[in-house]
Amino acid sequence: MDRLTALLQITRGALVEVPPPPPVAERLVPPSGPLDAIIAIVGESAGETEVEEGRPFCGKSGQLLRKWIRQAGLKPEACYMDNILSFLPPGKALKNVPKAALSLEITKLTERLSRLTAVRVLVPIGNLALQALLGLEGITKHRGSVYTTTVGGRQVACVPCIHPAAVLRGQAQWERRCFLDWQ
Repeated sequence: MDRLTALLQITRGALVEVPPPPPVAERLVPPSGPLDAIIAIVGESAGETEVEEGRPFCGKSGQLLRKWIRQAGLKPEACYMDNILSFLPPGKALKNVPKAALSLEITKLTERLSRLTAVRVLVPIGNLALQALLGLEGITKHRGSVYTTTVGGRQVACVPCIHPAAVLRGQAQWERRCFLDWQ
């Protein structure tokens, strides 16, 4: 189907212009998983694959994360998965998101997390998630540590993990440690 055909649709004998889908950067990726999940995983932002498929953690990083979860004897589909940014950041870089917009997205994430009814463990994936959820910096310093935070008025364990993208970018020394964080 060519572009003209895609933009035009015949409805009741009249030509109606069908708007093209929004640009990739404007498509939102909703969270996935049950609201009564015991484990909630929070990443940094949606990637291209996530935007295309409309679900978090389904790209290469997500596949590696899901592998670690399964190797730990857990089911990824039983986990609640979300991102701070439910969209692809401009230029695919977190640094391009204005601080005011990031603050708003963190507030929205906090509201979504407060709807979880049974969460006991919160897993921030990556440095931005660590900063947003615990106010700490340095994911390599804090990964695997157990902290306590509040979600929806309840105290929950919070265990930061290095983002699988770091392993995929050639920092293979972290893969074993990341896997062990899930044990």
